[in-house]
Amino acid sequence: MSKAMRSQILFWTLLILLVVLFILWQWGPVHSFAWKYDEGINVSKAQLLLDRHHLYEDIWSDQPPLFTFMLATTFLLFGESVAVGRLMVLALAGLALLSLAWIAEQVAGKVAALLAAVALALFPHFQELSQLIMIGLPAISLGLLALAFGFRYRAKGRMRWLLFAGLSFGLSLLVKPITAPMFLPLSMLSFGIWEERLPLHKRIPPWTFFAAATLLPVMVALICCSPRAFVQQVAGTLFGARRAHNLSLIENVRQIGIYLSRDKWELSHAGLSILALLGMTSLVLHRRWHPLAILGTWLGGVLGALVLHTPLRRHQLFLVVPPLLTTASLSIQQLVEGIPDIADMPLKEQLLMAIIAATLLPIGRNLPQTVTADIAIRETLLAEDDESRAGREAIRFLLAHTPTQGHVITDDPMIAFKANRPIPPSLAVPSARRIETQELSSKEMIRLTKDVDPSAILFWEQRLTRLEKYATWVQENFYTAHAYTDDRWIHTPQSAMPITFPQPASTQEGIRILGSDMASLAVEPGSNLTSTVFLRTEKHLASDFTLFVHLLDEEGNVWGQEDIPPLDRHYPSSAWRVGEIIAQSVRIAVGRGTPPGEKILSVGLYDSNGDRLLLYDGQANPLQSKQIILTPRPVVRWQPNYTLPAMEHRQQAILGDHVELSGYDGPALGGTTDKTLEITLYWRCLQTMDTSYMAFVHLLDEKGNLITQRDQIPAQGAYPTSGWLPGEVISDTYIIPLPTDLASGTYQLAVGLYDPSTVTRLPVRENGKPNSEKRILLHRDIIYEP
Repeated sequence: MSKAMRSQILFWTLLILLVVLFILWQWGPVHSFAWKYDEGINVSKAQLLLDRHHLYEDIWSDQPPLFTFMLATTFLLFGESVAVGRLMVLALAGLALLSLAWIAEQVAGKVAALLAAVALALFPHFQELSQLIMIGLPAISLGLLALAFGFRYRAKGRMRWLLFAGLSFGLSLLVKPITAPMFLPLSMLSFGIWEERLPLHKRIPPWTFFAAATLLPVMVALICCSPRAFVQQVAGTLFGARRAHNLSLIENVRQIGIYLSRDKWELSHAGLSILALLGMTSLVLHRRWHPLAILGTWLGGVLGALVLHTPLRRHQLFLVVPPLLTTASLSIQQLVEGIPDIADMPLKEQLLMAIIAATLLPIGRNLPQTVTADIAIRETLLAEDDESRAGREAIRFLLAHTPTQGHVITDDPMIAFKANRPIPPSLAVPSARRIETQELSSKEMIRLTKDVDPSAILFWEQRLTRLEKYATWVQENFYTAHAYTDDRWIHTPQSAMPITFPQPASTQEGIRILGSDMASLAVEPGSNLTSTVFLRTEKHLASDFTLFVHLLDEEGNVWGQEDIPPLDRHYPSSAWRVGEIIAQSVRIAVGRGTPPGEKILSVGLYDSNGDRLLLYDGQANPLQSKQIILTPRPVVRWQPNYTLPAMEHRQQAILGDHVELSGYDGPALGGTTDKTLEITLYWRCLQTMDTSYMAFVHLLDEKGNLITQRDQIPAQGAYPTSGWLPGEVISDTYIIPLPTDLASGTYQLAVGLYDPSTVTRLPVRENGKPNSEKRILLHRDIIYEP
């Protein structure tokens, strides 16, 4: 094996090792729950594509189609998740490292190429972009690959490299046309400018071949993606954005200067710019005019494109980094190759090497700060923060309160994606640019909302709120279900408002309590009781009020309370619109020492002075206690028992699919003067119940006439049915006073359950057959002899 071959193998081995280490370094962050805005747009478009919607016809998009198709294919192969999409981008970041190193190796040399790749891997902005499902870096990666093929064509002169360069460049444009400035150096490479004596007619065919190879994927995409819609959405939005933002050359130059001199991580890349300038100088000194023209055109074209671009975003500024690193690698190679022969060099070359060495000193001192920034990016870019915690809550809300196929309208599609809820295809890109260019209007949004009848509308990224008429329309036609920090709102249809327990009450100030909903009536001591109270404004509110919800017992003792301004302080009542409905979720911490049994939920409002507002019930009667007691009542749980005891009598019957009567002990007569009848029933819960049913035990004579009875909440009120858990066994004892004139004879007991609010008994089935009287006659008769 030749020395050159060994050197080549070592070079690519080290380069691949660098890529592997970079991917391993970024592996953890790409699995983070948090996200950045554009990621939601990209994953939602890919998901919609997999759901058989057509890009541009159904799915609105202002970007070329390739990234969406690449992401959809990756989802199809490896599963639809954010981590899978990020790993795809991370793989393309690895391609960028390989491509840049290959370019630098062909322009400067292997040592400089490896150092350029290391510098790119350490570059903080590159580390940011490689963690996110955004299209800029993938486009640049393919553009760098195209340039690498172009330089390969310069070295070998074979047309296949030009074919690869054209196809790669065309694909990069189909990801994002941010790489368009690379067309200039690629054209120079395909034009063969290093061949000074080559006639023009021999230069044109290779360039034409390259241009055709570039156009091929673009034309295929146009044909496959509805050309008219493609042009309207991609080109139309691009030019519309330019019209919406006035071009400021000075501002763009200032942004580029800040980016290179002091970026967001307080790092200066001025040393990189100086090294790039020195690299160009070395080309001049060595009269290497052709590389100078190619690299100069690349760097100049990028800078010119950035200066003329509007609006200029930070992620677009990264486009200048690869040409800077490539030209800077020339300085490194100059230093590496020149040190052994520095004594024999002309003075001007010695001076150049001295300046290069001097420039490397501040870059070296900057290295620890760069590494610190990289560590900070790894730990904080996608770290759990208030924004991501609010996102988690929104996802949980959608999972709990919207149907699986219920559409969600939102200006952050990632929330719908993570909750696995569909979004309207035409709203896959609710971007600020689309709103600014009036591609998306309030009128269009109202029409869309009426058409899809969404299960929820989320104002999350302060984009849809820019459509003021639409925001007002939503507040008038939907109710506000939740609010979070930074003006994040969830609205759901008024028709789907889960007021499980309607209970109207109102105040003179203009607030009406509509009712409540509770996920569960039962709560364990030491845990939280969750309830939602629904409020509506009847007129404009001049001041702010506070909602209170207190957990009380019959004696008025407080066992838990929550006093909270509406929507967790994020939406003061003075800002409510007339007719708007607010759903306030309340979590009451129930003390560990709270005795079991039914409790009372007291609800009302405080004014700004802390005084209770007078409430009026549904018949306009004032409530002197200035509170409304919610029904049904919550239940503080007891220590459950899941084991059936040994019973004197087994008798199975099912009551309404909710409860099974498993058997009983007794009945037994007691007392000497005031005789009583005692019996213990054993109930087994089959499913949870929202209703606190009343149990009855009736004493019947031989003709079925009612003699006496006992109706009670099970266990003398200690174990209401609304607190039972499936499988739980309840021991329920009844002591029934007997009439003093009760005649001797044979008697029967009938038992059952009924809803006290309607006096409707639960249906009864014994041996699979329904009982028309909805009661259970116990098998054992009672022989009474005074």
